[in-house]
Amino acid sequence: MKSFKKSLLDLFNLNSKEEIVNELHDLIDGHKSSIATRLEREFIFTDYDTKEFVATDCFITPPMKGEYYVTNRAIYEVLQVTHAASSLRTPGTIQVRKQREFKTAG
Repeated sequence: MKSFKKSLLDLFNLNSKEEIVNELHDLIDGHKSSIATRLEREFIFTDYDTKEFVATDCFITPPMKGEYYVTNRAIYEVLQVTHAASSLRTPGTIQVRKQREFKTAG
């Protein structure tokens, strides 16, 4: 894959406005997901009462206190969100309380 700078320089070699627009669209589209991926942070969900692991997920903006987080097993209310301040690689934690468990078929 070409670098962003190289791709921009290549725009000057194009002849028509249509080619330039299409190339710019592809260029921006490709880097949009790259930027979003870098903004995402990992969070580990734990049950407030039992301290058990619930899930792990990545967010640009995690759910806030009072909002709900849904897994394939239950609905949880978010009680506390702690952002990791020490490192970008350290996950944050979200404490949740189970509000409703889904019944399994069978």
